[in-house]
Amino acid sequence: MRWDIVGRFLKPRDLHVFMTVVEENSMAKAAERLAISRPVISRTTPISSTCSE
Repeated sequence: MRWDIVGRFLKPRDLHVFMTVVEENSMAKAAERLAISRPVISRTTPISSTCSE
């Protein structure tokens, strides 16, 4: 991964969503906490396929 270009694509909202998923250890719980749908979490979190619920 080219870390020099990550900041160009990462938005503060994306980081907030990602951190909430990490804190909750669940995409479903993070979606509930953020009051957004789970598909939004999946689209926002690039490594969503590595999360287990």
